[in-house]
Amino acid sequence: ETPMVVKVNKRKDFEGEAEVKLVGLPANATAEPLKITKDSTELVFNVVTAENTPAGDNKNLLCQVQIPENGTTIHHSLGTGRLRVDNPLPPKKDAPPEKKPEPVAKTEAPPKPLSRLEMLRLQQQEKEAAEK
Repeated sequence: ETPMVVKVNKRKDFEGEAEVKLVGLPANATAEPLKITKDSTELVFNVVTAENTPAGDNKNLLCQVQIPENGTTIHHSLGTGRLRVDNPLPPKKDAPPEKKPEPVAKTEAPPKPLSRLEMLRLQQQEKEAAEK
């Protein structure tokens, strides 16, 4: 399923709602008809394809519009569009399950060597503690 956006350019106002159908879709592809009013600026068709829809580039999409006018219906075939259908991606092969790393026993990091300044401070503290 994919959205197909169609811009609406009207040249004349009309009363009521007009029905728009997307035609020229490849075999086994469908799109529901939509309604527009004189104020509509764009339409979004949801194109649904089946597994057996042929892959390829479809360049002859048209919008058939049925506009109510004075108790009758005016039929228009407007615009050209393009829809590319791709083959579905092959299913992913079953990947081997990821091995969880075995828990490693935590070892304490070796004590950080003291800098010269820290050694002097430590010696001073020990000296002061011995004098008391």
